[in-house]
Amino acid sequence: MKELVIILILLPHFLLSQKKEYKFISTDKFSIPLGFSYKREVKRNVIIEYNLFSGDQITYFKKNKENWKILCKKHWDKFYTKEKKISPKVSIGNNLYRLTFVTKREFNDNIIVLYKANPVNSIISEDLYYFFSSKDGIIAIQNNNKKLLREDYLYIENFVKFLNEER
Repeated sequence: MKELVIILILLPHFLLSQKKEYKFISTDKFSIPLGFSYKREVKRNVIIEYNLFSGDQITYFKKNKENWKILCKKHWDKFYTKEKKISPKVSIGNNLYRLTFVTKREFNDNIIVLYKANPVNSIISEDLYYFFSSKDGIIAIQNNNKKLLREDYLYIENFVKFLNEER
């Protein structure tokens, strides 16, 4: 009986919190293997990303259907809505970037948005792009023609071809 009470007390915590690790890997079959892993924890409609934008950084998103918000300096800013183009700000390492909307396309009932990262308070020597899925968040990163794709998207039929098509 005591075990049943403990299970009933802990059950809501396990049902409301999901943890998963994702890997980004190179889509170029001929390059040196590149990539990194990050962890995601979902608690109700809050998504906590560990090391997504840079090491030792935690990023918070809120998701309501296909609308996303990001926690930036203690308040929630719009990150993505289906209705309008948004260019959100994100912290990457110690720098602030504006993710400038480039284009939006559809793939298998999933909206894929391409953002270009533009530094707000610094200068970078290469272009940095993020591919965002309205269902799954950041799914690919590109700089200097090297593309890292989230591993679960690598095996979706024709998705790599879709990403490599002209913008």
